[in-house]
Amino acid sequence: MLVDSQPVLGPGRDRVVIFQEAALFPWLNVQANVELDWRRPHVKSERAGKAAAIPAAVRLGSFRKAFTTSFPAG
Repeated sequence: MLVDSQPVLGPGRDRVVIFQEAALFPWLNVQANVELDWRRPHVKSERAGKAAAIPAAVRLGSFRKAFTTSFPAG
């Protein structure tokens, strides 16, 4: 893949990925979707503290217990 005629060799702060379809599980609330990766045994102890800060960091703190179907489309 090229960006401005330069090969993309890894992640960078100059670009993002925006999914065209929902990438969340609608049967889980916001907090549970955030914690999903931390359910693996070797990172479970880190889950509570780190996962709690993420919704607030992206201005979704008041929606922690909301389900993704609660958000307006578009």
